[in-house]
Amino acid sequence: MNLETSDILIVDDAEANLHLLAEVLKHAGLPHRTAANGTLALQAVSASPPDLILLDVRMPGLSGLEVCRRLKADDRYSDIPIIFISGMDSSDDMIEGFSAGAVDYIAKPFQFDEVLARISTHLSLRTTQKRLQSANEMLQNEIAERKRMEEESRRSQRTLRLLNEITQIAAGALNFADLTQSLADRLGELFSADGCFITMWDPVRKVTTPLAASGPLRDSYARLKPFENELTATESVLKIEHALAIADIHNSPYISPQIASQFSIVSMLALPLIAFGRVDDPTDFSMLGAALVCFDQPHTFSPEEIAIGEQAAGQIGLAISKARLFEETSRRATQFAALYETAQDTAGLVDLPVLLRLLMERARQLLSAKSGTVYLYDEVNQELESVACSDGEIPLGTRLKIGTGMAGQVARERQALIVDDYVSWEGRADIYRDKQFRAVVEAPLLFSGELLGVLALYEVGDSTRKFTKEDAHLLSLFAAHAAAAVHSARLFTEARTHLGQLNRLSTILRAATTTDEMLPRLLEETLAALHASDGGIWIFNHAHTRLEPVVLRGALAEGRAAKIFERGAHRRFLADHQPVTSPEVSDDPNLPEGLRSQFPAQMGGAFVPIRSVEEEIGVLLVAVRNPRAIQPEETRFLSTLAEIAGNAIHRMRLYDLTNRRLHELQALREIDRAISGSQDVKDTLGILLDQTLSRLNIDAASVLLYKPTGKVLEFAAGRGFRTGTLKETRLKLGEGYAGIAAEERRVIHVQDLRGRHTDYLRSPTFLQEDFVTSYAVPLIAKGQLKGVMEVFLRELRGADQEWMEVLEALSTQAAIALDIADLIEGLQHSNLELSRAYETTIEGWAHALDLRERETGQHSQRVASLTERMARALGLDESEIPHIRRGALLHDIGKMGIPDRILLKSSELNDEEWRIMRQHPLFAKEMLSSIEYLQPAVEIPLFHHERWDGKGYPYGLKGEEIPIKARIFSIIDVWDALTSDRPYRPALPEQEVLKYIRLQSGKRFDPSVVKVFFQIIAEPAL
Repeated sequence: MNLETSDILIVDDAEANLHLLAEVLKHAGLPHRTAANGTLALQAVSASPPDLILLDVRMPGLSGLEVCRRLKADDRYSDIPIIFISGMDSSDDMIEGFSAGAVDYIAKPFQFDEVLARISTHLSLRTTQKRLQSANEMLQNEIAERKRMEEESRRSQRTLRLLNEITQIAAGALNFADLTQSLADRLGELFSADGCFITMWDPVRKVTTPLAASGPLRDSYARLKPFENELTATESVLKIEHALAIADIHNSPYISPQIASQFSIVSMLALPLIAFGRVDDPTDFSMLGAALVCFDQPHTFSPEEIAIGEQAAGQIGLAISKARLFEETSRRATQFAALYETAQDTAGLVDLPVLLRLLMERARQLLSAKSGTVYLYDEVNQELESVACSDGEIPLGTRLKIGTGMAGQVARERQALIVDDYVSWEGRADIYRDKQFRAVVEAPLLFSGELLGVLALYEVGDSTRKFTKEDAHLLSLFAAHAAAAVHSARLFTEARTHLGQLNRLSTILRAATTTDEMLPRLLEETLAALHASDGGIWIFNHAHTRLEPVVLRGALAEGRAAKIFERGAHRRFLADHQPVTSPEVSDDPNLPEGLRSQFPAQMGGAFVPIRSVEEEIGVLLVAVRNPRAIQPEETRFLSTLAEIAGNAIHRMRLYDLTNRRLHELQALREIDRAISGSQDVKDTLGILLDQTLSRLNIDAASVLLYKPTGKVLEFAAGRGFRTGTLKETRLKLGEGYAGIAAEERRVIHVQDLRGRHTDYLRSPTFLQEDFVTSYAVPLIAKGQLKGVMEVFLRELRGADQEWMEVLEALSTQAAIALDIADLIEGLQHSNLELSRAYETTIEGWAHALDLRERETGQHSQRVASLTERMARALGLDESEIPHIRRGALLHDIGKMGIPDRILLKSSELNDEEWRIMRQHPLFAKEMLSSIEYLQPAVEIPLFHHERWDGKGYPYGLKGEEIPIKARIFSIIDVWDALTSDRPYRPALPEQEVLKYIRLQSGKRFDPSVVKVFFQIIAEPAL
């Protein structure tokens, strides 16, 4: 440092000394500045640091010692040499000056030559120090550069090694899963990244599929669901077709915030994985996916890192493409081998169920599908039936109409179909709406153009697998082999079935317990035995002397065919007791004209009477379409079958009578249970009316309650009505059929309402009901009229003694139900009055407590109401709310045991007084626990002084050890106390109280309850 260019700062509060030193330095040719006090000195140093400071020790305000200490404490000025000048030659000042950081100390008076010499010496030392420091910095920079070059060399070697390993993996690995995991591991190691992810891109579905990862998500990444309808880094980098460096994924247009929020990543290098087909054709490529190199902290990617990443991505894309091709080739070879093996195994297999299960399992294995189902086609009903299922998701016997659902569409179009997500597919069948089917592929079973069924494979649950067009083609090839095997097995099965048909039908008839169960099976088995699709069974109604259709199939179930035995046509078949066959019924002059006019055209049939030894029962009809005709041997088969069926029906009718009696007893028992188990008369009446409709086989029923005060009947419950016309019913005694039944206390039966002309029967809305027959039954219990039950039918029907007995039994049950309901209502009213008395007493106690403690306003009522709101907001059970309110009202009931001298003391309590005061929760427990009605309310009085941090009383409970009710109330109690005036202080401002409660969250109060408290406070009270 040149002394003539150095900068010296003189600091002295004595103007004479300041001027004298300035003149000395000026005379010596040394540049200098001056400062008259410590504050100005610091400002001068801050504006331009000097090379040396002459500093007076003693100055008013900021002393020289303090100025020195401040400068030495600041790294920017700590190396400036400071020489203290002082008018006192004190050893203490000298020691203190050197301790503060000064390099020299000169006492006044001083020799100017000596001062200049010391200044020169210290300036020279500082110059030498700076030169040494500069040399040291140069040496450190040189060492750092060498280390950097060595690290760069090691990194380059490591990079080349890892790139070589990636290339070797790409060249040799064929197992797809192992390959992608190894590549992810090497790529993560190459960049020393916090995580590396390899994802695949589906260009058809436009979704990204997680494949492999290194880092924390190594074992779970591949199980993540595909990111659908969200912008991914993979999609973005494939669009631009080159590396993409993202500094912050949470603020990037290349990745959606929803995806970014799922990861702890900050920076990312996205590398496109592109597989090129031919070297000579740059347009022959496919977008495979992306490799994502990620860092948890901000990271800037250098051009060199990006170039290395793109080189690695090229090798990874090549490796993935190669492995995919190898796996696809191997899979196809395995699949065609499986096709050949299946054809060998199913040749000659005639057990159809075994064959179907084998075909389903082989198909599932062929496409590596999780589940499979085989449907067979029912040509008669135009339905598909599930006959084999691998996992039970589709129950055996499930039926789908042709065209319904995916299988129905495959059957109708006779082409394979793929659905990626059945749950969201708009064409899914209603019966499968609760099933979690995902990807589904189905193919038709076709043999010589004939539809035999449908073969379905599907994924369920969280599966992300999607079926391809190649899968559908392979399944179609398999289905063709399967259809041939099914056709052969069916022929064998049908032949074997036909041989045992009679025996089987006989067994069915013997096994059935009701005609409703037997007749449909009888018809279906009969039609199956004759390979017919159209038929029916008519049963003779002795009350109306006509044949009524019971079971119809095929064309006979449509249009007018059900009415073919009207207008006396039944006599032709029941009188002779012989079967009648006709090649074409509609043109047969030997048959009644009414029958011919109703019968479908171009159909023949066999009419076989069904009878027992004692009576004519009905007619069995099997119809066939021209040119086929019923053969004589088939007619004999039907006659034998009809005779067996007639005897079985007679036996079942006897059984039905017994069974009906049992059901009636069960219905009465169910009504008894409803009466005893429900306090809601509407529920009980609803059950009773349901049973009435079911057991009496009627169309509608209602119950009218008798109101003694007005002597009127009012509607209470109804079932089966099309309109609401009877809901406004209000009849006086003697008015209408119900009023007559009530007044005369007898059943009123109207056989045909259509000929009656009372006012309510002429009502337009009542006419919409189309009622024909009605019964009005008075409901009498213990000699008292309770109401009237009315039942309605929309047809002209007589009632036998058995039917009337059931009606009377049900009406008796209704009367009992209404009587019990009256008793319960009276009891509930008494209980309500008692409960109100209890609540009034509790509120009186609470008010007395407020008065004793000189509380202003309604403290207990306020805290109780707010505590109720808090409890509901926190989702506490509604049944707990009354107990919570009582506990809040009586929260300080224990203070009844605290002496007034302590409770009402205006000054601070001493330790002994506090010990007694803290006993009041225990006093509350003793007082309330002995009262059974108040036991559920004890928690708030006992625990509301406990604290979340465990520093409360009486037990020092902590956290969730404190009951939730007390945690809620403790906040409300403090809130109300602080925001209310007290004799010893005014109410605190609301914001100050809210601040206090917020500060006590996690200390005195439960944080989660505090959060809800602030939500409640922000809302207006209801």
